[in-house]
Amino acid sequence: MTRRLLSWAESAVLPVVVTVLVAFLAAPLVVLVATAFTQTPYLSFPPDGFTLRWFEGVLSDPTWRAAAWNSLIIAAMSVGVAAVVGAPAAIVLARRGVRFAPSLTLLIMIPIMVPSIMYVLGLMLGYNELDVSVPTWGIVLALAVLTTPYLVRTLMAALEQLDPALEEAALSLGASRLRIWVEILLPNVAKSFFSGVSLAFILAFDELVVPLFLAGPDVPTLPVRIYSSVAYNVDPSVAAVSSLLVLVSALVAVLSARDNLRKPTTRKDGAPDGGA
Repeated sequence: MTRRLLSWAESAVLPVVVTVLVAFLAAPLVVLVATAFTQTPYLSFPPDGFTLRWFEGVLSDPTWRAAAWNSLIIAAMSVGVAAVVGAPAAIVLARRGVRFAPSLTLLIMIPIMVPSIMYVLGLMLGYNELDVSVPTWGIVLALAVLTTPYLVRTLMAALEQLDPALEEAALSLGASRLRIWVEILLPNVAKSFFSGVSLAFILAFDELVVPLFLAGPDVPTLPVRIYSSVAYNVDPSVAAVSSLLVLVSALVAVLSARDNLRKPTTRKDGAPDGGA
């Protein structure tokens, strides 16, 4: 009886719950994208008519282009720092027998456990006490600290599934640690590495609090520019820019997911992931 009830719940209730959840998550995005095509000079839903002039205005506006370029450069630099720091950290922490590995992992995860506003306020107060200005690199390092945990956690999950015999065999044949990392470990977790980098890039590109508090108008990123536009002059241009952000994030997510689904990974037992 219990088994039949669970089977009925799985076949009848679960699809409804998933559909409602997806609709709840997608509805704001649908409204946002739809309002970007309205002909009225203010946000309206349903859109009044159809026009692309808000997209044309945004793409031709040098201030929007400069903000997008700033976000792109800062996100790329912060992800580069996160990859250089996070990949070796994940490889070390995923090893068996490493002392204090759980404590070190928890320490790396602290930035995603603490509200970003608290982290940024601490940085801002520290910079003020030291009388240090915050150039672009200050924002890059702050974003790298916030995004590194996602990359480390993604890589650790993949590394923990690798067969330790691969590394042991390479060591017995005289391979150096660096060569093992470059030629064995990283190629086997390349898909997870790309997923972690993609997630870190999206988070850094969309981050508002860090550049807003640390640099403000001195380094106008795209989220800061959107925030300023919403605060002082709300028009469909904001919806157009936000729609483009949604499109970019969706493309990155789709590329990452497609790469993960295309190539099966190898489990510790040697069988392809998802296979028998």
